Amino acid sequence: MSWFFQLKVLIPFYTWVLSIKHGYRKAWKIICAEFSFETGNYSDYKANEPYYNICGMRPASVREQNRTGEHNGYATFNDYWDCIEDFMLRNKAFNIPDVSNENDVKTWVSNLKKSNYFEANEQQYSKGVQHYLSSQGGHYSSVVMWFGVSFVAVCGAFAMVIVTGK
Repeated sequence: MSWFFQLKVLIPFYTWVLSIKHGYRKAWKIICAEFSFETGNYSDYKANEPYYNICGMRPASVREQNRTGEHNGYATFNDYWDCIEDFMLRNKAFNIPDVSNENDVKTWVSNLKKSNYFEANEQQYSKGVQHYLSSQGGHYSSVVMWFGVSFVAVCGAFAMVIVTGK
């Protein structure tokens, strides 16, 4: 699978699905922007194969986790799905709540900072995440809409085959 497809299509889709599964329905686009910020728009070597660490996760010591190993103090994963799910599990373990509105970067970042997720200055981190949300938030929504329309089209075609027998 191409690098571009994985980063620009699968990661937003996986983030959306896993955000719903773990109770972060409103924060999913902020989380996508956070991944872009954490990796320098996916240019960090840890974000790619064979590490798949798009959120700067370090190995956890006291919670359920999906990591497969460790490289230079950072967790490694089998794929992006496992990394994103590990991020969600971490946030659940630290009782990070969903945001009340999908653009509330400040609250999301503040909650992450309180849980010691990152060491950087909170305002700078928030500004970086906001930058990616502003510049790529529409793209994230388009990807999810594309998957949704594709799913509906496949279901419709399947229903036609059942109804018409063709």
